[in-house]
Amino acid sequence: MTNIPGITLIGLVAAVALAACGGDDAAPNPTATPEAAATATLEPTPTVQQIGGVEARPMVVGPEFDLPEGVALLIEMGCTQCDGPVEGIERVYRDDAGEMRRETLFSLAPAPYGEPYISSLAVSGDGQTLALTVCAPGYCGGLGPVTADAATALHVSRDGGTTWDVVDEGSGAYIVQAVLADGLVLQRLPEGEYESAFYEHFPDGVPIDPPEPRVWPMAYGAGELGWSTLDGRLLREDGSPLFERGEAYEAIRPGRNGLQPGPSGDHAVMYTLTTAGPVDYRLAILDSDEQVTELFALDVFSRVASWLPSGEPIGTAWFQDDQQAWKQPQPNLGGASLPAVFDLEAGLMRPIIDPFLEKLARNTVVAVVPWP
Repeated sequence: MTNIPGITLIGLVAAVALAACGGDDAAPNPTATPEAAATATLEPTPTVQQIGGVEARPMVVGPEFDLPEGVALLIEMGCTQCDGPVEGIERVYRDDAGEMRRETLFSLAPAPYGEPYISSLAVSGDGQTLALTVCAPGYCGGLGPVTADAATALHVSRDGGTTWDVVDEGSGAYIVQAVLADGLVLQRLPEGEYESAFYEHFPDGVPIDPPEPRVWPMAYGAGELGWSTLDGRLLREDGSPLFERGEAYEAIRPGRNGLQPGPSGDHAVMYTLTTAGPVDYRLAILDSDEQVTELFALDVFSRVASWLPSGEPIGTAWFQDDQQAWKQPQPNLGGASLPAVFDLEAGLMRPIIDPFLEKLARNTVVAVVPWP
């Protein structure tokens, strides 16, 4: 059993929640056009930066992207601009008639303290294996300490969320952190505090030793174990460097499915910068040799999850009202969290709008899967 000094689930959740609450109250501009939005410049201009001699270029909001037939997005459901838990998984796709469809694959509505709630979610790179934990009774952490009566059930789907099995349940609190080629990474959470939390492999229960303090696990490549640090690095299982950012940082944020290669073997890494002004975001493209080939600067909260078969990274971003004025946003929200396609050639971040403005939600892309 290996302790993990310095890591607290509360701290990690708070950091993600703080970033996710970005956006402002700017009023929408009804006269704006997609072309105007696509050619707008970032204000303020982000600091010039390089990684390995590759200079960052701006990526700005572009016109709406139409999800093609033949693929489906797996979407994490839940409230937006909040600290609430995952509320379920949806499959969103375009049918043969060209209409967007959404199907609920797993759902557990928010409940009062002590009632069941989804305490964690992880997804394989190909979106076929999904694992989530449901806590009940008691409390398994997230925004407070674990209680003595906490119990956890581990639900797993191996067919992209169509069917589910409960593969483990019992007393105590734990969360699932990553889906690997040979199993899952769980984090056991002792009652009352997190300082003695530890990682283990499921289903064999073998302890997993982090290569250094203040790291948390992720999957990368073909389901290999890696680590993400709080100081802007991605590590292999043995602690050797996989990626290091170019300058000041807050954190690198792999998606629920870790760091996944695109059709040509590239990886897309999204990270934040700590600067004197507003928070900036960077999207780095790594080739199969893990060398940076392209670097983009963004000024909105963004996260990469996967790749489309056509070669564009896809994830989730916060689109402010004045950035999506060609489509009426929800009133008084200041913006919306929407799936986003990152067009590397054009330098555009393009929202997928339909059907995601039907209700206020976080709309987080966790995987792309072939469909049907």
